[in-house]
Amino acid sequence: MAKKKDLSLDDLFPLTEGRTATERAIASAFPPVEEAVFGDLGYRYSQIASDQIIPNPFQPRRRFDRQKLQELADSLRIDGMLEPILVRVSPTQPGMYELAAGERRWRAARLADLPTCPAKILDHCPDSKMRRIALLENLQREDLAPLELAETYQALLQETDEEGQKYTIRSLAALLHKDRGHVDDHLALLRVPPDARALIEEDPDIPVRIIRELGNISDENDRAYLINEVRERNLKTADLLAILQQVRTKERANKARASKVLEQSEETEAGVPASASAQPSPALARAVLEQKLKRYHTGVAKTVSYLAKDLATMNNEQRTLVRQYAMTWITELQRLLEGDGPGGVSNS
Repeated sequence: MAKKKDLSLDDLFPLTEGRTATERAIASAFPPVEEAVFGDLGYRYSQIASDQIIPNPFQPRRRFDRQKLQELADSLRIDGMLEPILVRVSPTQPGMYELAAGERRWRAARLADLPTCPAKILDHCPDSKMRRIALLENLQREDLAPLELAETYQALLQETDEEGQKYTIRSLAALLHKDRGHVDDHLALLRVPPDARALIEEDPDIPVRIIRELGNISDENDRAYLINEVRERNLKTADLLAILQQVRTKERANKARASKVLEQSEETEAGVPASASAQPSPALARAVLEQKLKRYHTGVAKTVSYLAKDLATMNNEQRTLVRQYAMTWITELQRLLEGDGPGGVSNS
């Protein structure tokens, strides 16, 4: 059996000769795509009117950067479209073509008022192949938002491959050259409660692992409290994992006693109106505080270490200045512990 040839993006979307060094570098940076992803890419080449082209109905990307599109349009006005788009004949709209790949170039071409686009028209491209092409092109050219990735992965799991087999999480991860945890974490975004999902919609840079862990918190008040801490950038991924591990460990160790404490708490707080803001459970509040204090302690320890290292080279005036600051810190800490400072700890 002949060995399957790996298809790079250069094979799928070749550029004309005489590319710039930058274009060659970008093209070579894309990893190869296995032929099995697309199967037989039979196509014919043609110039297609820009207004006869419609977006890929399975395009996972919902947002296109307007400024980047305008920059690309300005480039197209000067150099033309060097890289052909990939299309299929629309199965539902006579005389129209659906984009398989190259939507950014087509959108930029319309901004540049180009009347036609060079295109490769696929001879055979069912819906499942259209979806895979759209996903893989986006993955290799520009990252999708986490929820866009999750929705596309979920859609692909409903599809079959070229041999008629349904994808599993493992086979999908192998197809995308990702580890299984990456796919699993993204799919988990579709199962988390709306408040946790809204957090990553607000800020796609928040690690997916954080959203997944937040989604595993069943207590709504605890979850809302931690979501706000993450939103305010008070907690990092390591902090959240440490906090949840600490809480779960204590819950397991004190499970029998926790039931009794909860009953007493409910009797004590009966009839007290709920706070407008989410109030975490005592165990969670203590774990969050302890994690923050560990981080602050690390900062204080580093400061003391730096000062101790530099102290030997300081003159008397510099040492006096350090002493003044140190005494101020000591005074503030004493006021805090005696309950006289802002938010002081009362001994009463």
